[in-house]
Amino acid sequence: MSDINDQEIVTTEPKITEVAITHQPLTMAASVMPDLDALEPGMSLSASYYEFETPGEIVRAVFIGFTQMNNQQGNRIPTACFQGKDRVWVNAGTNLVDQVQRITPGTPVQVQYKGKEKTKNGNNVKVFDVRLLVQAGSHTAAPAPVAASVNGHADQPAPAALPDPIAAFVAAPKPSTWLAALQALGATETDALNAFDGMDLRSWLKAQAGRTPALAVNVLRAHLDTLAPIGKEDEEPF
Repeated sequence: MSDINDQEIVTTEPKITEVAITHQPLTMAASVMPDLDALEPGMSLSASYYEFETPGEIVRAVFIGFTQMNNQQGNRIPTACFQGKDRVWVNAGTNLVDQVQRITPGTPVQVQYKGKEKTKNGNNVKVFDVRLLVQAGSHTAAPAPVAASVNGHADQPAPAALPDPIAAFVAAPKPSTWLAALQALGATETDALNAFDGMDLRSWLKAQAGRTPALAVNVLRAHLDTLAPIGKEDEEPF
């Protein structure tokens, strides 16, 4: 396990600038506020890269989505994110990323490392067996997580991972559904070009075997996340 560092992080005193708050976050009522002094630190939310080394190794976790990281050539590549009992970890293995793009975030899975296989191009790639974790005696996946209650309101089911326009694009990729998906994501065609290393969607999908519309959506989402304002000048995102 090694910490992910795209660049050296230098700790400085940030220059605080005026922050425009577009909406006031929900606050908790005093009656439901936990006793913070009585609690103990738990799992760290700082993600680390998990490298599978031993064939047959099995890890169980919840798939929580995608991010991006730089490979050895300096190219941005999609990376799968997982949450286990005691850590958050990521892995950019092509075979693993290709399999989990078919499921929605919040899905419990079992990942088994099978070993390395040689591709037609002579490259060695790590191969995984990814299985959904289901309730005992059932053939359906474990129930989706629910949103935490706030201000005493009852818990509500977590929203679907894909809005309808995005699901429509994934099911039937074509210019009209792609434009609708961009709008649903709050993205522009320029955002997509930047996310796809200057390529249009069609070229990006054809540039590498295994790329799918669902993966394109996740790569674009990860790119958009890097554009989110942080409200402090001279402070770099991780």
